[in-house]
Amino acid sequence: MKKLLVKFSFVLCFGLLSLIASKSNAQIDIMGRLLTGGIDDAEKISQAYLNPFIDGFGANLNAGWYNTAKPHSLFGFDLTVSLNTSIVPSVARSYNLSDLNLDATVIGDDVVPTFSGVPDSDRSHLAYYMEYNGNPVELTKYRVPNGVGLAYIPAPMIQAGIGMPFDTDLIFRYTPEFNLGNTGKIGLYGFGIKHSIKQWIPVFEKLPLINLSIQGGYTKFHTSSGIDIKPVDIDASDRTTDAVNFSDQKFLFDVSSITANLVASVDIPFFVVYGAVGFATNTANLRMLGYYPIPTLDMTDGSRIVTDESVVRKDPIDFVVVGDANKYEPKYNLGLKFKMGLFHLYFDYTYAHYSVATAGMALSFR
Repeated sequence: MKKLLVKFSFVLCFGLLSLIASKSNAQIDIMGRLLTGGIDDAEKISQAYLNPFIDGFGANLNAGWYNTAKPHSLFGFDLTVSLNTSIVPSVARSYNLSDLNLDATVIGDDVVPTFSGVPDSDRSHLAYYMEYNGNPVELTKYRVPNGVGLAYIPAPMIQAGIGMPFDTDLIFRYTPEFNLGNTGKIGLYGFGIKHSIKQWIPVFEKLPLINLSIQGGYTKFHTSSGIDIKPVDIDASDRTTDAVNFSDQKFLFDVSSITANLVASVDIPFFVVYGAVGFATNTANLRMLGYYPIPTLDMTDGSRIVTDESVVRKDPIDFVVVGDANKYEPKYNLGLKFKMGLFHLYFDYTYAHYSVATAGMALSFR
């Protein structure tokens, strides 16, 4: 049973994370195209576009840490796999380009999909112009990143907990970094702690079945992918020297989440009712490495060219994105666990700015 659970866990993690990555991959090159219009616009659009993924996936990273307030006995342990699915609010599935104060000219609708919005190909484009002989000439034009249609963002988790002295559990999460074919690499790790405070409260410590703990955890998800944007892709002639190399472009994206909770449970031999109140915060770091072509005009004939001077500087994007949710978002959780010997099944729901439904199973040796 333990080997089966481990195999199922890795298949689930690989499959669902691959699904997210494959849906996102088509948009990564388009995000590379953002830089052809300049760094400022690229950062503004990236933040607006990625906010739902940061909040939604971050909410998933902060879920599934516990299914009881009761700690393990000394060196007791469990192996758990869960599927957390966050719900992206409808208002977060689109954004308005006119709110971003872009240098670009918007061609098409101002309201466009975020990462979680519905795919709507060729709905809107951004164009940049430069004057030549008194007339505006189009330097570059590209479609804004499309939605991938993930209004419900899934995130599998594999974690293990072990009982330590003083009614304390240490909890570890890990998905080894693996390649997703041409999509890139993806991985996840985290660690947490759960400590019983029932033992420190007079009278309360004598109550049977009821348990009370504090729990905290940190999780980091990271992904990387290659990008391939060359002057020919933006209909410009390459007049750069050997000092500029467009072959080292890379997209790096990390999401980090922190949560702290007060967890209570009623532990009966065959099932557990549990709940918690707490807070969570999510941040992301977006980096785009390498050189990226920005077109300019050859003033002798008005043709589009890319030169050493027009190329965006090496490693141009490196910024932290905080999602639309409050910096420290309150959340409320309620769940139910069924115990069938060593095998447990549990389900819970977390109400927050981005709510999360969790289903999980565990092997527990208490």
